[in-house]
Amino acid sequence: MRLLTICLPLLVLASCGTNNSKQYTDTYQSGAISIGVDPAFMPILELEKASFEASYLKTKINLVEMDQDKAIAYLINDSLRLAIADRDFNAEEKAKLADKKWQGRQIKLATDAIAVVLNPSNTDSSLTLAQIKAILNGEITTWEGINPKNSAGVITAVFDKADGSNINYLTQRLNLDKKTLAKGVYAVNSNAEVVQYVAKNKNAIGFVGVKHVLNPNDSTQQGFSKTIKVAEIGDTIISGERSYFKPYQAYLAMKKYPLRRDVYMLIKESRQGLPASFVNYACSDPGQRIILRAGLLPATAPVRIVSLK
Repeated sequence: MRLLTICLPLLVLASCGTNNSKQYTDTYQSGAISIGVDPAFMPILELEKASFEASYLKTKINLVEMDQDKAIAYLINDSLRLAIADRDFNAEEKAKLADKKWQGRQIKLATDAIAVVLNPSNTDSSLTLAQIKAILNGEITTWEGINPKNSAGVITAVFDKADGSNINYLTQRLNLDKKTLAKGVYAVNSNAEVVQYVAKNKNAIGFVGVKHVLNPNDSTQQGFSKTIKVAEIGDTIISGERSYFKPYQAYLAMKKYPLRRDVYMLIKESRQGLPASFVNYACSDPGQRIILRAGLLPATAPVRIVSLK
């Protein structure tokens, strides 16, 4: 994938060592650990970190932004204590954990979604998964291919990272080969840069974690940013007609929005240290209320869906 910007920041792993479990000095309520977090999930983890550290004043949670595959690799190599990802350990990773006599576990944190964002001047606002796939594999290269009346021009598709969870999830979801994506598919450096690029370019389509497009000034956390337009995605036939949905909390809960995904905390330790403490807090009522208020779907807290007519 081509980069829309030249400079990539160097990733520095602060507070990451190679200690084994016998050398850990953290406790359930004190100490410092590093957690690898995919950029798509960073906003929600920053909220969890702030609340956790306010509850346990002797703790320090260092969130290290990196793609989830790298985070899991660092976790297995004992350079991180937790990893946040949209998948479980794969067979190869489980074998490496077994060699080190670790017992890897996944704990569901929330249900997230990939939001498809368009420039506000784009005359289209609804897309099917088949159309998105055709854009990414090069079968559709202009907006006229979506709608003959759309004059936005040649399509530029933008992701946050060439190896991030967003592109990995979407290529797997749509059965695409990431190595053969269309020439008009690019990567920038962050979800925020995707939103900025789409806001400035009428021909662009972007793919970001839904938290990155929620309006921070909306107390309900269900309104989207005014700088871009969030597309409705259709993959469901109801009463003989295709139905389109935006990534609202209710549609995640009802499993109607098609680009939803679960977010997991991956841990390798059985000891009741700081990693276990953070996991338990994030899954507790306070931690799950943070997820709910942030506009994502909590894993354990009940969600009440109200139908307005």
